[in-house]
Amino acid sequence: MNPVPYMETLQRIAAGMGPQCGFQSSLNSLLSLLTERHGFLRPHLVIFDPETRTLRLCVADGAPRSAQVVYEPGMGVTGQVFVTGKPVIVECLKGHPVFLSKFFMRTDEELSSLAFLSVPVLAPQMSWEPGREQARKVIGVLSVDTPRASREELERQRCFLEVVAGMIAAQATYLQDDMARQQRLAERRGDRPHVAGDLDGGILAVSESMCEALKQASYAGHGRGPVLVREKPGWRHSSIRQACATNCRWCVFMRRASNRRVRTG
Repeated sequence: MNPVPYMETLQRIAAGMGPQCGFQSSLNSLLSLLTERHGFLRPHLVIFDPETRTLRLCVADGAPRSAQVVYEPGMGVTGQVFVTGKPVIVECLKGHPVFLSKFFMRTDEELSSLAFLSVPVLAPQMSWEPGREQARKVIGVLSVDTPRASREELERQRCFLEVVAGMIAAQATYLQDDMARQQRLAERRGDRPHVAGDLDGGILAVSESMCEALKQASYAGHGRGPVLVREKPGWRHSSIRQACATNCRWCVFMRRASNRRVRTG
């Protein structure tokens, strides 16, 4: 195996994961790279939903059967990877006793010609300590279809996917937090559907950039840390403050001119 294409892919993934990129769009780009550069089919990320205690398909490069399909922990290959925290290689899909193929449609020809690689996505480790790697929580599963190959080649591909899974751990954590946030919002709204760009507090965004900004503010507000908001000319300051106060456990507002700080919440 020539390692250069894999190293180049990792470099491109790292370059596309900066703070200026939305985590959903960066994950979509990542999965597209796996398909375009390495011939993987149907790369997809499954995240554990702590509210329903099921595994949900969050991002996929391919058309799933339904967005409502879920796995229970321990169910199928995906569920087993989540429970054990260990990768699984299925050398041939056809006739495999555990592979369920619930997320995607596959023809009989594909089942005979494809293998399946599935690796755990572990929660980010705040600090490294020798011997502590196994204590990290599994928050999701990254999986791909790939043409059948020797066991040695599949092991190399599995190793590459584990590196990718480690790189997207932070984005996966955001997705998991978003699941809990959406559930809380649904409960507060009486199951009223959530509108993209609609932040609690009555602000509705239309442009893609503002939708992303409000989405990030909402994620941060439902998190566990402080939020720093710097006001800029053209903002409706009172509306932004009210929306953040609604969403955030506590915020710090910095005025552009005076640098005055006000704590709310």
